[in-house]
Amino acid sequence: MAKRSLPIWASLHPFVEGGQILGRKVANIQWLKAFWEKDPFAEYHFFLLLPEQVKALEEFVDKNFPQLKAKIKILPRIKLASYLKQTDYFCFHLSDCIGEFSSLACLRNFLSRQTFVITAPIHSLSYNSFIYAYLSHLTPVWTPRESIITTTNSGKRVLKNFYAHLKSNYQLAESFQPPKLTTIPLGVADYFFQDQDQKALKQKYDLPAKGLTLIYVGRLAVDSKLDFIPVLRAIGEIRKKLPQQVVLILAGEVAWDQEDLSTIKRLALNIKLDLRFYPKVEEKTKVELLQASDVFLSMIDNFQETFGLSILEAKASGLPVLASNFDGYKELVQDQKDGFLLPTYMPEKNSFLAAFSNLLYDNQTHLLFAQQVGFDLAVFQQKLLLLANNPNLRNEMGQRAKKSAQNYVWSKIIEKHVSLWERLRNTPVQIKTNFPLNFDHFQIFAHYPTQTFGCKDKLKVSQLGLRLLAGQEHPIFCGNVENFLGNLEQLKQTLAFFVQTKSLESFLNTMQGDKDLFLFRIAWLVKHGFLKVVLR
Repeated sequence: MAKRSLPIWASLHPFVEGGQILGRKVANIQWLKAFWEKDPFAEYHFFLLLPEQVKALEEFVDKNFPQLKAKIKILPRIKLASYLKQTDYFCFHLSDCIGEFSSLACLRNFLSRQTFVITAPIHSLSYNSFIYAYLSHLTPVWTPRESIITTTNSGKRVLKNFYAHLKSNYQLAESFQPPKLTTIPLGVADYFFQDQDQKALKQKYDLPAKGLTLIYVGRLAVDSKLDFIPVLRAIGEIRKKLPQQVVLILAGEVAWDQEDLSTIKRLALNIKLDLRFYPKVEEKTKVELLQASDVFLSMIDNFQETFGLSILEAKASGLPVLASNFDGYKELVQDQKDGFLLPTYMPEKNSFLAAFSNLLYDNQTHLLFAQQVGFDLAVFQQKLLLLANNPNLRNEMGQRAKKSAQNYVWSKIIEKHVSLWERLRNTPVQIKTNFPLNFDHFQIFAHYPTQTFGCKDKLKVSQLGLRLLAGQEHPIFCGNVENFLGNLEQLKQTLAFFVQTKSLESFLNTMQGDKDLFLFRIAWLVKHGFLKVVLR
């Protein structure tokens, strides 16, 4: 396919984050790398809030994409309004749909010369505070050029359930609709497909050549991923039927406290399971550990999980997958073909937890709900024995897994994003600006000042203003307010208009452009004593 050269792509998010390793952060960085490797746009603009975000993204570009530096602009968020008015953007793509998604659509409808496309993906969907973001998605401001990108159909159904819940309970009118939902999965990096010498890797990591090596990759957290105790108990029940040496590799950041960690180690020891930890595993080591292993395990039980990037990495590495039939996992594993999906169970409802959860930390809420979700232990034992005793079956499933994972390579996923942006951009639109969660502070707090002034009120230049016109005074700006005032010459032109007392309305009628920004300039000149309001 010929390389595209589309105009300008933009975002409000850096996609690059430090701190604790989370699936969302890994997916966003991998997405950005794959996106810039394809490089389908002429320019890339980032409007960021924090200096540390700017620094992190600049360092990422310097290290990974120095050849694109001339095409990448990293700007403070305060400049967004002025750029929207003077730049024709093709699309804005955010790193998640929880943040400023709806507000950006409203500002675009209000300011922008072009109705550019806006998209944002889902990641975790289960945090209690997110329901306020989902409420903001129910608004009349959407056009057909926006879409939330759901990484799984399961995630799409979660959003639809949230929207139905909110519309019903708030009795919202039919005009309060969410944006379009489009399913595009996450991807997997090419290097996971490399065929390495498994025998040599087993020797490198001291794994039994004729034994069985099980592996789990991901954060080791009972409150946000999975509870390993039922897994270990189930393995213990069939340990005598597994005469070979069994190794379980747990690779990922350990979030268990010391008591939980001791419990896990003690239980593994009791069932004669060789347990190996690889905390904060490097990417190269993770690839080698997957290639050295025989079966990938992930009995996820937590609503915090949405997709399952590690499932794709395991499949690309040629491993059969033994996973819980839960969330997005059920869309990534072809049961009986490249792995086994284990039945899962949970209660129909729990009104007590629903009422209590908003008063707890999210990790506590996730743990309480996850402790009500279980997988079928008997089926797990049956399928594990089947894989353990059939190396040929493991190999066949692993090869099918690798082939299936080819559908998820990042280059193909990025192409789906670009095609979506092009389809959305070609969709006719009708602009609406009534976003219910936007409010005018000057109206809400109208009773705070002694008086307000409007179009019918008159203004006159002050003595201080006359001195500025004569070049004897100079304006002093604080913060980034000059981005909204215009240059010195424009300030002087405004003052010159009011050398004779005139109404604010007469000034606005002579100006071409955004009336609200002219009002901002007038109010600033009044605040700093260059103009004065003539009392009625």
